[in-house]
Parts: sequence; structure tokens; C-alpha cells
Amino acid sequence: MLRVATLLRVALLLLLRIPTLLRVALLLLWVALLLLWVALLLLRVSTLLRLLVATLLRVTLLR
Repeated sequence: MLRVATLLRVALLLLLRIPTLLRVALLLLWVALLLLWVALLLLRVSTLLRLLVATLLRVTLLR
């Protein structure tokens, strides 16, 4: 978490030194990467949930 905060701080410092159009493009790229990361995280969580449900069903059916 600390590493992410440091990266954000560095990114913001860099953004302040470059032209507006490039800044907007980089910001959009950053948002796209963030959304991709969230999507991958949700996908991983849903896979874990599916495994958990399958295991619970198997356990309850075996009894």
C-alpha cells in the first residue's frame, strides 16, 4: 500500500512538469490501468468465490 502511495506521489510530481494535453493523455492511461487492475482483482475474487461455493456444495451433498 505504501509503494502505491509513493508511485502516486511521483506520478503527480511528474504530471505537474509536463504540458496539459500530455497530462490528460497520461491521466486517461492511468485510469485505464487502474480499471484493468480492479477488473483483474474482481475476477480473482469471483474465481475464489466460485471455488468456495463448489466446495461447500460438495461437502453438503456428500453428507
